[in-house]
Amino acid sequence: MSDPSVKTIAVGRCLVARVSGEMDFVTEPVFRPQFKELIARCDRYIVLDLSGVSFCDSAGLSLLIGAWKQADPSGVVLMLACVPEHLRQLLQMTGGGTKFCGSMTPSPMQKLSSVAETRQRVQRRCGR
Repeated sequence: MSDPSVKTIAVGRCLVARVSGEMDFVTEPVFRPQFKELIARCDRYIVLDLSGVSFCDSAGLSLLIGAWKQADPSGVVLMLACVPEHLRQLLQMTGGGTKFCGSMTPSPMQKLSSVAETRQRVQRRCGR
């Protein structure tokens, strides 16, 4: 089991956060404050790169939905990228993936090829 972590890179008004480790009831207390801080410091767009997530259960899913619930009213757009197959299936089965604009894109850098392009894509998909 790898230690849970969130590492960030800023690209203009976008923040790419690479999430690693297991997302479950054990790691939820580690991830929740990191996600809150991430959302609080972000100006507009957050892309969660989930390629490093090795396991996710209902507590991890709840964590993602909770992050979306915190981000949405503040105007921060939360997107998912590089979603592993096990998590993609969990999101599809529960309908959780519909919460995230541009969810489950192949690559965070594809998502952030340019800040202007990202803004346009998010505005089209999210109607903002």
